[in-house]
Amino acid sequence: MAYSFKETLEILNRFFQKIDHPLAYRLNLSTSNSYDGIFIKKLAESNTLTKNRGKQKHIAFSSEHEINFFPYLDNFVEVIAKKVPGYNSNEFKRRYGVKINIHLLKENLEYKTHEESTDISCFTTHYLSRGGNQSEMGSMYTDSKEFTDFRRLFDIGDTLIFLKHRYMFSYDLIVINNDDYAEIEDTFKRSFVAYDDFSPTRQTSTLSSPEEWGDDVSLKPATPGVNLIIYGAPGTGKSHELDKRYSGKNSVRVTFHPEYTYHDFVGSYRPQPIYKVEATNTDTYKFVTEVREPFDKGEPYINYNFIPGPFTLSLEKALRSTKEDLNPQMYTLIIEEINRANAPSVFGDLFQLLDRQSNGESTYGVSNLEIIKYLKDKRVIDTDQTEIRIPLNLNIVATMNSADQGVFVMDSAFKRRWFFEYMPIDPKKAVHKDENVAYNKQLVRWSNFIESLNDLLAAHTINEDRHIGPYFLKPGEPSNNKIITSKLLMYLWDDAARLKRSKIFIEGIKTFSQLVKLYNEGIPVFQTDFQYIKDEYNEPLRSSDNDLLDDQSIHPDAPNERIAEKTIEFDLGVDNKNE
Repeated sequence: MAYSFKETLEILNRFFQKIDHPLAYRLNLSTSNSYDGIFIKKLAESNTLTKNRGKQKHIAFSSEHEINFFPYLDNFVEVIAKKVPGYNSNEFKRRYGVKINIHLLKENLEYKTHEESTDISCFTTHYLSRGGNQSEMGSMYTDSKEFTDFRRLFDIGDTLIFLKHRYMFSYDLIVINNDDYAEIEDTFKRSFVAYDDFSPTRQTSTLSSPEEWGDDVSLKPATPGVNLIIYGAPGTGKSHELDKRYSGKNSVRVTFHPEYTYHDFVGSYRPQPIYKVEATNTDTYKFVTEVREPFDKGEPYINYNFIPGPFTLSLEKALRSTKEDLNPQMYTLIIEEINRANAPSVFGDLFQLLDRQSNGESTYGVSNLEIIKYLKDKRVIDTDQTEIRIPLNLNIVATMNSADQGVFVMDSAFKRRWFFEYMPIDPKKAVHKDENVAYNKQLVRWSNFIESLNDLLAAHTINEDRHIGPYFLKPGEPSNNKIITSKLLMYLWDDAARLKRSKIFIEGIKTFSQLVKLYNEGIPVFQTDFQYIKDEYNEPLRSSDNDLLDDQSIHPDAPNERIAEKTIEFDLGVDNKNE
């Protein structure tokens, strides 16, 4: 069965969602307008480098559809042959290939290697055979080292998926393991090509346009910028996930809070002192700034300058890269706890910029005079520009926990301009999943402990965003009873189970003090059982000079409450940014 280009995108999108969700989200093939060609090829043994038993080292293409998916020297060399007597154009075609720009996506590299990675831009070469009925890609002599290294990851039976960028010969390349691809192998067989409003033979190429051939001057970020909110229950690792994807020298991080405003986010005019000093050899005065730069704008002793906020700083860096770099770098503005401030108010008129085209650039511009003047002063936009837009190389990503008390509600108009990605609760992937929790004078693994509690909460229709994520307690904390009582029990008593205490805790517990006392005495307090790893636990509970609390927990119901001045820090080599 033949599938249209759109149908192929939909099939691949569902497939990627099943085998590699981060890659599916990155490509977003269901709505993407970045590509106009797809080529799928299952690899034979001779196409691989690691297990190749023969002499062939390249990837061979045999059908007309396969060959024409990539540019190659053809009619161009015929012109040369006519001008040079005795010149053999077929030899020229065989010896000289066309450079093909390839983008390797970090998500796909991590899928294949199971190691943290980054995007890679590299190139391969495409040669036409002497007879013109075959072509080959992957010369180890002329390809970039990065592409050859990528080929060393291929196993026999793996499948390559080339996604051709719209209007240029530049490709995103994805490799799929043989076992995973088996699910849709019958759909596309060993080779499949589909185009959307593109024909490789529509007209003869002049070989004169860098944009047409995907040369370096036309490179754009492999994936356009996005507006993304990662949300989920407390302790699921939302901040850590954003850190893993986006943190680095090209990211700026900001945390929203109830007092955070538009002027904090975008920037504002703030006072800057200037100083009156005597002029040399004259009776007049001159003004200088505090760093003694000349200042000649009049009498005032206070000057007001526009101080950019994190949004404006990120915008400046991204625009500068699009203006100065041949291959613009991606920049990311990371917002922690986006709904702890009134987000639509913080964004203000920038709200309009969040509508993006398929290439990642804002659909509509806004005339924000303060930002425009600042960007003109920094020489990153033209002097006649009257609007600003978010460029295609700027991500705006955020974390959100809707279970927090006192958070602001986002209206639907604001929310629909973002992609939302749910962070599931997965205790078995936590680095401290096997840490012991003391309960009922026995031991329970941390992962089993919170799974049982979450099942109990779910059984009484307590929303999942109020369940307990594995990083609600950091590594080293589940084994400390005083932290269990001060953080976990307090959260359940005051927040998650506040309206259903009689369903979650055993009958007769009237105050938080009673709950803490019973728990510390090893008496069961929850209306559920746990999977114990020992029959009895008779050892005394551990305490530490660095305990966060003394024997009296911090709570209005607890007598003689006090807050200890010391805090606990665990240096286990684990990133503890868990929200």
